[in-house]
Amino acid sequence: MLEGLISRLEKINATPLHVLLFIAAIGFLRYVEEWPLAFSGPTLSSQTLMMLDYATSYLSVFVFFAAGQKLFMKKASYAPLLLGFLLPLLPPAMDHFLYANPIYFYPQPNVLFLDAGMTIGEITAVYLGILLFASYMFVKDRQPGTFVLAALFAWGTLQLLGSVHPYVANALAGTASFAVFFSFFYAIRLLLFIPPLLYIDEGFAGLVKYRLSRIFLLLALSLFAATLLGPLRLADLPVFAANSVAILLAFMLNCGSDAKEDKINNRPAFSFGLLAWAVLAASLAASALIAYVAGNPSFYIPVLILAISFLYSRALQLKRTFPLAHVSEGAVFALIFLSHALLRSALNQQVAEKTAIVFAIFAIGSMVKDYKDEKGDKAAGISTPFTILNEETARKFWLAFRALLVFGPMLLAYMEYGSLSMLRFAAYGIYVLASGYVLFLAELGRERLVDYFIWIFSLFLVLVSFLH
Repeated sequence: MLEGLISRLEKINATPLHVLLFIAAIGFLRYVEEWPLAFSGPTLSSQTLMMLDYATSYLSVFVFFAAGQKLFMKKASYAPLLLGFLLPLLPPAMDHFLYANPIYFYPQPNVLFLDAGMTIGEITAVYLGILLFASYMFVKDRQPGTFVLAALFAWGTLQLLGSVHPYVANALAGTASFAVFFSFFYAIRLLLFIPPLLYIDEGFAGLVKYRLSRIFLLLALSLFAATLLGPLRLADLPVFAANSVAILLAFMLNCGSDAKEDKINNRPAFSFGLLAWAVLAASLAASALIAYVAGNPSFYIPVLILAISFLYSRALQLKRTFPLAHVSEGAVFALIFLSHALLRSALNQQVAEKTAIVFAIFAIGSMVKDYKDEKGDKAAGISTPFTILNEETARKFWLAFRALLVFGPMLLAYMEYGSLSMLRFAAYGIYVLASGYVLFLAELGRERLVDYFIWIFSLFLVLVSFLH
């Protein structure tokens, strides 16, 4: 009987859009079912956060279970997994029937999910979920070991997402307000989406590996921005997480428009499943809404980053035109800087000037990647300094540009501070030596030269961040 039901469910073509709509509906219904029994007079902002908590919590469990399905079955079939997500509707109904009010909270890490505060309904739903997932995997190959391993996988997933993750977030957040705590809490959940997606989608995993230096540059700039105007804050993590998702989506958008030049440059091409697109897009939308409710003044910036990236890669293809391509890239990195700066200060003259400097550095600095793409850009008709200049002029430009990349940061720092301390001077000296060696002396191919320089510049930003 169970095998027949599973076979019929597997024939249903449940797309990632169906998954998002179904899980969002379950999150909404769970909240509607629970809050009148557990809360008195919740505010609109707390209602919004709690509904988002339910929906994103179930989405995170779904992504992990989809990774488990691929691990045990080597395929994806979403409809059978979605059937199990009716279970979250059970606890409030069961608790109400047993005259036990539902409690909106996360348990402390408990190996058996038998925390003293958990209701009978919640415990029942957890164990039914583990049993259903393990039974589904067992039915497919009839191996007792599969049942045990699948049960352990489901138990581990629910422990991580339902107990350990909230416990860590709560411990780190301390006495923060509910809205601030939840934005921090959701940032951790958002970053937890990434590992199972890397396993599920090989194209997404390949992209992240290929773009690892650019992703680290985002982290380095975020750390630099967060420490330039003051110490690191709890609110920086949600901003970084949302910006990271926006950048990942931007990379995915760009892949589809780079096919011709990537082929000429012998660069790997990546394609992505709809689940990666859907989960990342939904995560970005939820993070923007949560940031807005939590009062984060930069809540709109990750969405704006994605909008600029869409214009850059797809809608207007700004990437094909010099200097609009570099203006777009400078704008994206300036917005990343601004998103952290606005947590510390309103948009005043000081913030505007520093944001403008970041824009100039990255708009000009982004031309370094044009060096490795010269052959493909010429064939694709993309205008860059290396394609519009003749050979001799381009050679002279590349010589001057490398000197600017090596010595420019030190000159800007001297203009900013008026003088350099011994530690800062040492940090800039290390950068000059390392970047000068890679750009002028090392015999590297164009791809590796640019990649190594990005790593050096990123590490330099991290080092300088600790000297602010």
